[in-house]
Amino acid sequence: MLGESKAETTAIKTEDELWKHVFKRLVAWTAKSHRMNPADAEETVQEAIRLFLKAGRQADPADPRALLLALGSKVNGIAVNRRRKKAELAVRLTEDGSEAEPDHPSSPEERIVDAQVARKAVSTLLDRVGEDPVVTDIIMQTSDGVEDPADQATAIGCGIRDVYNGRRRLKTHVDAVRKLMEGW
Repeated sequence: MLGESKAETTAIKTEDELWKHVFKRLVAWTAKSHRMNPADAEETVQEAIRLFLKAGRQADPADPRALLLALGSKVNGIAVNRRRKKAELAVRLTEDGSEAEPDHPSSPEERIVDAQVARKAVSTLLDRVGEDPVVTDIIMQTSDGVEDPADQATAIGCGIRDVYNGRRRLKTHVDAVRKLMEGW
């Protein structure tokens, strides 16, 4: 899917047209090859482009295939890292810190209930933080898989100290929601 035909690329004259074309192709490819919803695929491609440009790379309208391949490689790395991080977070620990025995595979009904509980918990948490935009943004960044404080600060557009202070404020709300969840 990343390969380009000559007819598809001959209409590309400017760098702006190139980026639009490449973005559209990469989002479709990412969604399909990494089994992502379109919003997650778009976010992954945006992150790949950000890293590409941050590294000082340039886009040549004469060679869209090279740009697609370079960005496709970045997309693969980001997608794999996100999947790996989610898998690591899924490991359950016992009270003494050792790894718990794996539960039986959850049924589709259990997964639906778990997803509903998670949505309710996040909604309750967002209600609790109220008008604190930094804490709200931290919650949204974390739910999107961005957990590094520096990355969150960049995405939110604030200083890293603001993120750490927001995380401290968030902890009390998380603890309160966790107690509420025990009764759900």
